[in-house]
Amino acid sequence: MPYHIFVSHTGNDKIIAEELTRVINNAFEGDIQLYLAFQEIGGGDEWKKSIRDNLQKCDALICLVTPEYARKPWLFIEWSAFWLADKKYYILLTDDVKVSDLVHPMQDRQATNITDDVSVRMFFRSLASDSKHAAIPYPQVKTFVESVKDAIFIRDKEKMDKSYGKYKDSLDELPEDDNEKRSIAEYFYNRDDFDTYEKIVSKIRDESVKSSMVIRLIKQGDLSRGVQISEKILGADKILDIVLNLIDLQHHDSRQVRDLVDNISTKNQSELRKIAVYLLNRGEGDSELFNYVLEDLTNMAEVRKIASNVIADGQQKSEVFNSLFEKIRLSNQREAEKVMVELWERDKELFLEILKKGLITNPVILKRLEDLSSK
Repeated sequence: MPYHIFVSHTGNDKIIAEELTRVINNAFEGDIQLYLAFQEIGGGDEWKKSIRDNLQKCDALICLVTPEYARKPWLFIEWSAFWLADKKYYILLTDDVKVSDLVHPMQDRQATNITDDVSVRMFFRSLASDSKHAAIPYPQVKTFVESVKDAIFIRDKEKMDKSYGKYKDSLDELPEDDNEKRSIAEYFYNRDDFDTYEKIVSKIRDESVKSSMVIRLIKQGDLSRGVQISEKILGADKILDIVLNLIDLQHHDSRQVRDLVDNISTKNQSELRKIAVYLLNRGEGDSELFNYVLEDLTNMAEVRKIASNVIADGQQKSEVFNSLFEKIRLSNQREAEKVMVELWERDKELFLEILKKGLITNPVILKRLEDLSSK
């Protein structure tokens, strides 16, 4: 006689219940028969009576516990019928549920994580023993786990479609939390609905969230859309993060990078200087992008800080340093003086060489530097 098991689950978890029923029935070759209420009850049946009758005649119970299950009192009532009758019951959990989420008596029974091979092997061992099946169908464990994972994926997708679909027509009910908005936006992006994606992104206030979304798009290879979204970011520091990621991904010479550089240039020259330093640290001081950044740098104090970096790295005799110093001394001799003072401390020979060339033309500054050289 078959071993009859009642499968207790929520309506939203029906597809998972169907898969585990199918695999178990096949694996135990008819020695186990699972009862699914939604399959057995016809439209005109008295469903409560049908469930009650099957609870009485089944030898055991499977509780498919998901977060929603744990919130449904009716499902605990189904379980209590077996507990009070001292019948066998099996607790099957999804990854997002802990044993501590269950009522206390349910915690006394060993639970099975239905996405874990080892846990399912132990579950199959118990089923084989309780049903008197000739052998434990271990080869079917992997099929069980993979089928359940696929069913969970489909269930979650269907729930997401139902939950997020409303935002396509109206954003009035968007959650306040920006990370939740990001999840909703990415749902539409993954469905190639970039218009809705962009509308939701425009509602995100936290620019860190926005910049992380842009960087993700860029890393996925969607450069044009990533840069398009970056136009909604105001903070130069966040745009800087995007530019540095583009540099790492070898997009130096793209028009998009230069547009972002221009954007930073108008907002914060200090952030622009960080791009130049980043390129220098990568050994790319001779790149077109470095020269482009240098052209955008109009604040000579920031250019001088780049020159200081070059001196600190011992590269003061390089072409990069020559370009930086030429730009500084033509625009601001006071900043050029600061560079010369740093040179005096690091490379007196080059200091004297520059001094002799007459590149410092401000007489007051020239006098101070000559006094310094005589010390």
